[in-house]
Amino acid sequence: MLHYLQAGNKNSSKTLLFIHGSGCNLKVFGELQKYLEDYNCILIDLNGHGESTGQCSSTVYGYIDNVVDFIQTCEATKNQEDITLIGYSMGGAIVLGVALKKLPNVKKVISLSGGARFKLNTDFSQEIYHNQIDMNYLIKCVGGIENPLSKKYFETFETNKEIMINDLIACELINLVPELKNIDIPVLALVAKDEILTLVEYSEIIDKEVPNSQLKIFESGKHFLLVVHAEEVAKEIKSFL
Repeated sequence: MLHYLQAGNKNSSKTLLFIHGSGCNLKVFGELQKYLEDYNCILIDLNGHGESTGQCSSTVYGYIDNVVDFIQTCEATKNQEDITLIGYSMGGAIVLGVALKKLPNVKKVISLSGGARFKLNTDFSQEIYHNQIDMNYLIKCVGGIENPLSKKYFETFETNKEIMINDLIACELINLVPELKNIDIPVLALVAKDEILTLVEYSEIIDKEVPNSQLKIFESGKHFLLVVHAEEVAKEIKSFL
């Protein structure tokens, strides 16, 4: 079973299930979750991340299956009737994949700086396939770490580079775009205009292909939109719910 943290209002009829991205863990949602205390918030560590045991999945499809299993079997979720999935970065692809499984209690999906397919920067990608990772490029992607808040959350990323490399390769291999038309629940895509990792066009594709979708583009925030504009992101989430 995946490790999870339950926070907020456990008696709320609405459950928010948070799925993190590549090379990070549930801690990345710390700032955002503060502004969603009225809801029953469940934050999970994917397998091989944070406090969850087991191996990382070599594909995003593997993570999708693990999240589906969690929703169906975990005491915290299996009896919840109104679940909204919130996926950050790679987690955006995971929640779209879960939506395609058509679980009856999953009612809405939010992709946060995510996508249904990803194409990494060529130089960055080549390094990954040589088992190296350019941390300076990642720092650039999140908009730098001069901001104490950005520094705090950047430091929550997994210290084992193998985890990040595994996940980024998995992201390069996923393509859910042809299936997006089959998602039959509402989807909200949130992204920063200055994003350089999970590009704005990835969210625009979600908005174009999913029948019942909304797109909100923030002026700034890069790949740490959920950190530096947590309150504004939470406001968009609340209005979508």
